[in-house]
Amino acid sequence: MPLKISFLLILGVLVFTHAKGQDTLPKFSVTNTGNNKIIIGWVNTMEDVKQISIQRSFDSISGYKSILTVADPTSRQNGYVDTKAANGNMFYRLYIQRDKGHYLFSAAQKPVTVIVKRDKDTVTTITIKGKDTIVVKKAEPFYIRIDAFSAGDSVLIPNPGNFNKPSPHADAPSMYVYVHKDGYVKVVLPDAGKKKI
Repeated sequence: MPLKISFLLILGVLVFTHAKGQDTLPKFSVTNTGNNKIIIGWVNTMEDVKQISIQRSFDSISGYKSILTVADPTSRQNGYVDTKAANGNMFYRLYIQRDKGHYLFSAAQKPVTVIVKRDKDTVTTITIKGKDTIVVKKAEPFYIRIDAFSAGDSVLIPNPGNFNKPSPHADAPSMYVYVHKDGYVKVVLPDAGKKKI
């Protein structure tokens, strides 16, 4: 399951990066991720957009049919995943209706292919357009040894027996207050349960 989530995260970053670098409407991006999934995405800077429809055709000239009308055409960044394309070589265009009945069609585009390969060490290679290759390796865990730090808390606690105790460094990690592995702040009281108040 974590490998699947990391793959989706990497793919989302690639599509976002590809969309971020693209021009704004009426230009858009079309990405073929395999398994009959075509991702259509765009960035909208037009203020008077009333409707955006995604259209698909077998050729770049005729036979276009609308496959989706976007619910919120004013969104800054939007997109759609087409899972019902007959093949990965379909043509796509956008129908953009603007204020006062004005409309336009974007230029037709074929999907850019994204190839993903994995090997036994969970190294993922992602290739876009056969040119750009990104290699993603499995993240190695790292550990921090707590015993390397001096004992005590980073909070200065008055000690009636020793007033000359040096103040701890402000950036020294605390042994009693820290972030637990599930993301919550955990407070450990060393004398909890031993003393009665």
